[in-house]
Amino acid sequence: MRLNSQRMPFLAASGATLLVYWFSLPPHLTPGMSGAYATGAAYAGISHPTGDPAWTLYAWLFSHLIPVGNLAWRASLASACAASIACGLIASLVAQTGGWILGGQTRFARLPPTEENWLRTVAGAVAGIAFGVTPGFWRKALTPEPHTFGIMLFCLTLACLARWFPNPDRRRWLLAAVFAYGVALVSSPHLFAAAFGLVLVLLMGDCALGRDLFGFSAILLLGGVGWELFGSVPTLLSNLTQSYAMWGVYLCVGIVAALVAAGATVHSRQLGTQWHWGAALLLALFSCVSLYLFLPISSMTNPPMNWSYGREVEGFLALIGRAQYEQIDPGFEFGTFGVQMTKFGPRILFDFGLLFLIPAGLTVALIRRWKGLAGRWMGGILLLAVTMFLLLLGCLSPPPDAAYRDCLLPFFAGFHVLLAVLSGYGLLIVGTVLGRPGVKREAGGS
Repeated sequence: MRLNSQRMPFLAASGATLLVYWFSLPPHLTPGMSGAYATGAAYAGISHPTGDPAWTLYAWLFSHLIPVGNLAWRASLASACAASIACGLIASLVAQTGGWILGGQTRFARLPPTEENWLRTVAGAVAGIAFGVTPGFWRKALTPEPHTFGIMLFCLTLACLARWFPNPDRRRWLLAAVFAYGVALVSSPHLFAAAFGLVLVLLMGDCALGRDLFGFSAILLLGGVGWELFGSVPTLLSNLTQSYAMWGVYLCVGIVAALVAAGATVHSRQLGTQWHWGAALLLALFSCVSLYLFLPISSMTNPPMNWSYGREVEGFLALIGRAQYEQIDPGFEFGTFGVQMTKFGPRILFDFGLLFLIPAGLTVALIRRWKGLAGRWMGGILLLAVTMFLLLLGCLSPPPDAAYRDCLLPFFAGFHVLLAVLSGYGLLIVGTVLGRPGVKREAGGS
């Protein structure tokens, strides 16, 4: 029977992690906001700020289609299933793109096709399972919260990008990635930190499209900052974008986006050739945010938790504009950011697991040896990981208190996804080197 190098690792990683989660699921409510989320899932209502309409509808299906268990257990099962699918997508992604990695080098001989397929399957499954059993993600997989659903959609975004990357003309996969990421933002708003890095991945796959996307982004960000500083931004738009607190972040990202767009323009000696596709992708991304319209509509009925009165125009707009939520307080002061990097950065890395950081570090150390498709893809993933880490750390601004820092660790699960992918590549490299015929003969002779 022919080994499917993408289906097998998906089934292995998702099946193994789902089995672990199944025997770890709590039978009833857990501490925290699990009661609010479980009730919101049961009634398809507003659960907890920020409302989480995408996860609420997803968990509502589990609450009504699963015939066993209480409502809290069914909502927890929804989180566990999303977490296991995320692990399977990581495994499938490593197995699929692992062929590029092994084919993009000339330093060592490749294994026979059958052995290489098995190696890609094992490396992908190990990477997916390693991510699934990280302490922070495992804990979230057992509670009725939208966190794992957002990470699953983020993994789906990467999987769709991997389908599009070797053949940029297949735009349907790119559109699927944009829609998946848009819904992920609705479920887990902190994943906005991946937006800049994802456009860098697009730039690596299609220079013209990435160039025009960076140009559009720079115009929107810098124009919005100018509007905030020298104009009067409408309250609804200001609350949605949190421009009052985030204008400094938008300014820095806008300047970097403009510089990247300028550099790509000089390199390609063209500008605006893909503006229609850039505008279409941005429009598709913004359309996904329309899921927030579900909140005031649900608020007009009988939600279990109501954070605004949607039956009035003022309450309707306030709920859409998220006026009732606390503003982000980014801490990008040079001294403070340096302290956070030194104290909180190692904690984020070690939460993934020191054993799996070693193959990820090997991948990063050898990344310059890969050229062509593999080099562009690995470079994009590495840039995505770095920019996502820096933006999350700066926007969350963790305080010195160790207990509070531990509460912020689950927000870095998207960064851990990228570490898992890089560690899977490292396992592929190690497995290929150790599995070469010369190495086998030396081991047998000794």
